[in-house]
Amino acid sequence: MKRIFTLLVCLYIASPVAQADVSANVGVTSNYVFRGLTQTNNDPAVQGGIDYTHDSGFYAGAWASQVDLPKGGRNSQDVTGLEVDGYVGLSSELQGGGRFDLGAIQYSYTDVDKGDTRELYFGLGFGPFSGTFYWGDDTNLSASRYQYLDLKYKLDLGDEVGLTLHYGHYDSRGSNSDYNDISASLKKTILGADVSVTATAEDHRNSKREKLFMTITKTFDLK
Repeated sequence: MKRIFTLLVCLYIASPVAQADVSANVGVTSNYVFRGLTQTNNDPAVQGGIDYTHDSGFYAGAWASQVDLPKGGRNSQDVTGLEVDGYVGLSSELQGGGRFDLGAIQYSYTDVDKGDTRELYFGLGFGPFSGTFYWGDDTNLSASRYQYLDLKYKLDLGDEVGLTLHYGHYDSRGSNSDYNDISASLKKTILGADVSVTATAEDHRNSKREKLFMTITKTFDLK
């Protein structure tokens, strides 16, 4: 991950002078769901972050959310407190209307019983379709290396309403915890805030679970 981070920073430094945007966001969700799995024991969470985006395609940011993971720690302890994510990446348009995205993420937790998780990712998109492949290393797992495939289809329904369909597959090396998740999300801008309603299902640990949750996020330009 350090090599990827260094490469992205070098590409940013070498890029010509261009405009940059800084924004912040704050939101609340009725259930923080990540890759089909609740991170708050199906309870609400307050979330927020800050993002820096450069015209060269370089971006970086941080994001935080409340978490409540029953027996989610390295010592089989409940994990509460905050999840704090830091990320850096490079995205660009390709000839023919495509686009790519390359970056790294670190997931950190204020609870000492939960270790950090690191990911590298690479994504490609064409029109409404996109796919992103993640390589991860979870320090809480005995078989720590895993992969995650994220496929999305986005459709503009008009009147500031968007539909996103998602399929994901988690593959953990050396364990039997592989699973799939799917979701459908409707998002609309209301009074300057993004309001989304998401239905999701997953077959983690061979048992199917469905969830329906709402998220409201407001973004503020800082420059």
